[in-house]
Amino acid sequence: MKKDFVVGQSNEIIKDGNLYDLHNLYEFLGIYVNTKDSILKIFFHPYNNLQERTRSITFIFQSLDYLELSTGFGTRKIDTLEELGYKEPGDYDINWILNENQSSPDAHLFFRLSKDDYIRVHSKKVYLLEK
Repeated sequence: MKKDFVVGQSNEIIKDGNLYDLHNLYEFLGIYVNTKDSILKIFFHPYNNLQERTRSITFIFQSLDYLELSTGFGTRKIDTLEELGYKEPGDYDINWILNENQSSPDAHLFFRLSKDDYIRVHSKKVYLLEK
């Protein structure tokens, strides 16, 4: 998967020298899936007290080739990212995720959210959009 960012610690994204702490500074807003064009967007917005200093960020996955959501995803409130990392294809032990150095290019990006919900995704390209 080609990316324009790296996963730092288990809740951070680093892009162009900027660090985004997705657990402490952002709330998870939701996802958008465009099946016609094979695009997934994952939205994070800064907490209310940080909006003036922090930009919203969106992960944009193009040419999806794998997407898995936890059972019941979207049927209950999800507002925080707990952990971010990688899972190799065929590895379904969601209690253990890999970091940037442990994963292969075929690894799925894994977002562990509140209430044990998750998004597991792989695509040809993913980039981070800052607004």
